[in-house]
Amino acid sequence: MFRRWLKPEPVRRRFNSDLTGRPHPIFFPLKTRDTVISLDTRLTTAAAFKALYDTTGWGPPERDTDYYARALAGSWFSVSAYAGDELVGFARVISDGHLHAFITEMIVAPAFQAQCLGSQLLDAALAACHAASITDVQLFCARGKQGFYEKHGFLPRPQDGPGMQLVTGV
Repeated sequence: MFRRWLKPEPVRRRFNSDLTGRPHPIFFPLKTRDTVISLDTRLTTAAAFKALYDTTGWGPPERDTDYYARALAGSWFSVSAYAGDELVGFARVISDGHLHAFITEMIVAPAFQAQCLGSQLLDAALAACHAASITDVQLFCARGKQGFYEKHGFLPRPQDGPGMQLVTGV
């Protein structure tokens, strides 16, 4: 089996992020009202993460908050999106910090989907990987979301391999 490596475009940031942990407000006009969404690179709480995670149907809702606290503790990078105090989007990366990174969660609450928020979260995660000179970024995408990741430069793996992969030259 051969892989074709494409020279990717540089990662483009779509918002002002210096990755220092300060919130970054972004203005999103929604259909019924205008909502200010702020991005924050500080790790969210386990309770907020569990509440958002439970909207996906990916895991049993009876998992306790400690389960999610232990998962968050292994994060290399994360970015949270808040509408007021409510966590409405979240992306998390685990990594060795040099060679490989794996995007473990990319979640946007159903009411906030199709508003470019997922792109903002993904761009922040990729910018952190780029800043660390990580050139191999991988993820598993949810059913029906492959096109979203392809728009961001990810390539599907062969049919006999899971996930998708983005390899960038720094």
